[in-house]
Amino acid sequence: MFLLGFSQGMAVATSVARHIPETVDAVVGLSGFVVPIADDDAHADFFRDTYLKEHPLQMFWGRDPEDPVIPQAMVDATADWCVDHAEVTKVQYRGIGHGVSPQELGHIKEYLQHVVR
Repeated sequence: MFLLGFSQGMAVATSVARHIPETVDAVVGLSGFVVPIADDDAHADFFRDTYLKEHPLQMFWGRDPEDPVIPQAMVDATADWCVDHAEVTKVQYRGIGHGVSPQELGHIKEYLQHVVR
């Protein structure tokens, strides 16, 4: 199964993958972020990030570096999370703002054809 999410939908898609990672083949995240959680948070065990350190999540992350909606701190936190938990293909699409471009849709198709069989 693969999940696709745009904006906050990316947060939902990655949260599902983090909670039940063995059921998710890949996540496509568009103009969004990964939900941050502190290790000492009472709900930290909801996410199985330890599992993902050993079995990285296949992930496509497309975004505009000038996205006016997602704060840079969330982008940075997502990038940091990806380093330890995902095999991420990160592509930047200048000029799409907080949106999706036809070029990005083509890249998603290619990515899914390669990753999800």
